[in-house]
Amino acid sequence: MDYSLERRQLELEDESRLNGGKRAADRVLKHVEKKSESLTPYGKRITAATVQQVAAAIKEKLEQVSTGPKLISNEKLKDIDHYTAATITIRFIIDAISTKGRKFTATAIALGGKIEDEIWANQLHGENPYLIEKIITDIDSRSVHYGYKKYKLNQTQKKIEYKYIPWSVKEKLHVGEALFDIFIKTTGAISIKPKPYRGKTYNVIVCEDKTLEWIKNSNNFNEFLNPEHFPMVVVPNDWTNPFNGGYRKTKGIYLVKGHRITSHMNYLENLKQYDMPEIYNAINALQRTKFKVNVKILQVLKTCFNDGNRSRGKLINNEILDLPNKPHDIAVNKDSLKKWKAEAVAVYTSNERTKSKRLALAKTIYLAEKFEKFENIYFVWTLDFRGRAYPVSPYLNPQGPDYAKALLLFGEAKELGDVGVRYLAIHLANTYGYDKVSLDERVAWVHKHSDVIAHCADVPFENKFWEEADKPFQFLAACFEWAGYLKEGKSYKSDLSVHSDGSCNGLQHFSAMLRDEVGGEAVNLLSSNKPHDIYNMVTNVVKSKLNEDDSTYSQNWKSVGITREATKRSVMTLPYGSTRYSATEFVDEYIQKRIDKGEDLQFTDRQKQAIYLAGKVWDSIGDVVIKAPKAMEWLQKVARLCAEQKTPVFWLTPLGFPVKQAYYSSTETVVRTRMMGRIRIRSTTNKVDKRRQANGISPNFVHALDATTMLLTTNYAKEKGITDFAMVHDSFGTHAANQGVLNECLRKAFVDLYTQVDPLETFLQYALAIIPEKHHHKIPELPKKGNLDINEVLKADYFFS
Repeated sequence: MDYSLERRQLELEDESRLNGGKRAADRVLKHVEKKSESLTPYGKRITAATVQQVAAAIKEKLEQVSTGPKLISNEKLKDIDHYTAATITIRFIIDAISTKGRKFTATAIALGGKIEDEIWANQLHGENPYLIEKIITDIDSRSVHYGYKKYKLNQTQKKIEYKYIPWSVKEKLHVGEALFDIFIKTTGAISIKPKPYRGKTYNVIVCEDKTLEWIKNSNNFNEFLNPEHFPMVVVPNDWTNPFNGGYRKTKGIYLVKGHRITSHMNYLENLKQYDMPEIYNAINALQRTKFKVNVKILQVLKTCFNDGNRSRGKLINNEILDLPNKPHDIAVNKDSLKKWKAEAVAVYTSNERTKSKRLALAKTIYLAEKFEKFENIYFVWTLDFRGRAYPVSPYLNPQGPDYAKALLLFGEAKELGDVGVRYLAIHLANTYGYDKVSLDERVAWVHKHSDVIAHCADVPFENKFWEEADKPFQFLAACFEWAGYLKEGKSYKSDLSVHSDGSCNGLQHFSAMLRDEVGGEAVNLLSSNKPHDIYNMVTNVVKSKLNEDDSTYSQNWKSVGITREATKRSVMTLPYGSTRYSATEFVDEYIQKRIDKGEDLQFTDRQKQAIYLAGKVWDSIGDVVIKAPKAMEWLQKVARLCAEQKTPVFWLTPLGFPVKQAYYSSTETVVRTRMMGRIRIRSTTNKVDKRRQANGISPNFVHALDATTMLLTTNYAKEKGITDFAMVHDSFGTHAANQGVLNECLRKAFVDLYTQVDPLETFLQYALAIIPEKHHHKIPELPKKGNLDINEVLKADYFFS
């Protein structure tokens, strides 16, 4: 054991925890400083937990019949919805709950002022709904200050000459005091206590000790939950049970990820009872894979990211667009002002849209720089509730975007040999986008472009050929390896992970379980000389349907033509719950992409054109993929019957992993205030959500099966001596020299899965245990199977290629 590395690992875990804690604490501190504590995690929980009771108390107060003089607070509060008043009250109080020594009288007046502002804005809206709505919507879209909104509405009030009598200080005080009284009696979170100051006594607002302790525990909990999980520099601990594995000392990482709540902890305890040796064996093999940072790609990536002149390799650079300069006549020229505003909004929107991507890229580069000095790094892996495996570390990991994958090499290199040279060439062609042809044609394409590939490796900033690739940074990483092969021949030792990708993997699983020979051929479960492209197949059916139709919509589409991109997303997402409605959205996105490229489609009614083509796409999918929709419909019906029993759906995967699909109803109340915008208050119930259970079963069922395939493949490959894996659920990677063996293991795993188990029949047996016998007659018959010989997958070159 290398004790220096072990010590460094413990230091990294401490740093990870401290960084995460500081990040969470900084977020809370910013809200405290801005007096917006209601937007913190604990503030949102307090709001969700108390708003119903406070609203009910306000309503009860207003409904009480008094024989004495009318209360000022009641007279004012009757002009505002009690739920809105409760929301404003709670948020106002929480927004400064940590501030000590606030004088009660002044704060009550300020709260009354907030209520008055809302009533005033509502009255303005009633006077001129269109104008006020337009102003408020515009201001809310720009997230500007509360005071600015009030200023703009004041200006508008003068323009429309609306007469409004402002509240007196006394009226504000009465309203504020009444709402404070209700909040205190309802929640007990704060109290009003006297405090002597310079010979006088003031009433001040005091946050109760129990509330402060709860907030402190909540903050500690959030800091605990938010470490910045780094890669490891030593081999992760093997998973031996749901609680033990992965990091050396980092807490809160479990075999199956989920919220650290009682129900999930009970689930993990229950998971101990299941015998899952193949699950543990596979995930530990993934964790033991040695990686290192690809320093060549890191240098290229950093240069591209910091190149403010242009975007390279389909990468977002670090340059934030500058707002346009204000014209000299902006104060007097309305057209000039309007043009400048439009240009400024476009720049601002572009910067905001790319902000998260820019941040993710920057963090990935930071991690690569942090770990490039280590000879080997490792990743902790965990499962989700369906058994899918994921690295814990974000940004830099084997399942990241193109540039993140390219930044990782295996810790050990293996001599290419004849097999490795072939698979390295196939990988080059695949990552470039030349993957719709035969394997031999892909290899030939690489040899034909061998010189330019080598030139990309030598001078990546001069030769831009690699930038045109579908996956430019993975392609460039492979260029470096190809250049090494050209210099040293097949004895060259390569440490690159090369991948074989599935062909619409979700439909491959549905076609296999239903023995669908038509769908199976479309997704390459059968042997063929060239790969079938299911997206092109569906597109060709759509074209034939357009030719059979003489409508104006059909003529419009035939005049502009359609490509496989028009059908790809609808087909790809079919196993994961897409609908005719979502197909319309995908077609509309397809239209927008073509417009963005400068095409003039000349559609007079774009929405109707999208709806029309989506209908043709949806019908054409049914012609090509015949049985998958029937299986999806059957699963949804059974899931609904299970949900009627108010219980989650449960089944075991073929590897013995227990899947528990539990979607619970959540209540979401949207309070639309004029002055504070939309306020969403969410809370989760313990009631099973029938709709979500039905919608989720198809994607979760197929995800559980692709997870089984990946883990089983890993175990088979491990038995064959492979120790290095870069696995995604529809893309399996290892050394080029071992890719042939991995492909054999993958095909064997898939065939074994569907010959040794009938997934739908197994699911039915678990459903029968959930659904009472008196309701068994409601369960539809299992979908009929076709005549596909699943053993054909063993000879199917393009199943994964």
